[in-house]
Amino acid sequence: MFDRFKITPVVEKHLWSMRPPGSQRMRRSDRLVYAGVPMLTSVVAGAAIWLGAPVSNGISQLLAATSLLVGAMLTTFVFLVNLRIRVGDSKSTVYRRNLQRLIGSAVASSLYSAAVAAFLTFLLAVVATFDDLRAPVVAPFTAGVVAGVAAHLGITLLTVIRRLFGVYVDVFGADYGPELVQSEDRTKRSSAG
Repeated sequence: MFDRFKITPVVEKHLWSMRPPGSQRMRRSDRLVYAGVPMLTSVVAGAAIWLGAPVSNGISQLLAATSLLVGAMLTTFVFLVNLRIRVGDSKSTVYRRNLQRLIGSAVASSLYSAAVAAFLTFLLAVVATFDDLRAPVVAPFTAGVVAGVAAHLGITLLTVIRRLFGVYVDVFGADYGPELVQSEDRTKRSSAG
């Protein structure tokens, strides 16, 4: 009945794409960063609030930023789908399986980022709505959860950015090749001579 609301396929594809090629698991270092950094951030934020660290009331700014981020990731998704269609239609790129996999992993990561950003937006809206969640007794827990989800979102965004760059390099790799440097040198010499 609620299958249409499940995002588990997006989560599964994103986590599946985090594994090195040919492996059934993520690298230990990746798992440490992907899960450990948000947990550590959560604990540090909660402890800081519990110890009395001053906190500005920037919930409205965070709400605006995460809402924009949802839109940006959905726009990235549309761009990647368009690129994938063009890759499939082009005779020169139709057989480039690595490029297709890169685009697929970037799609999964951008949709996952949109889902995490939407969850963080919802979480911030709940915190902004209910004053009890900002009470001194509950505030460390609330801050810890928000900081942990925000850290996870930040790490996921770095993954999306890296994958988008991977797609660019795969399509336009000559921009970084030695032949580009050699042709620029020849152009400079011919214009100087």
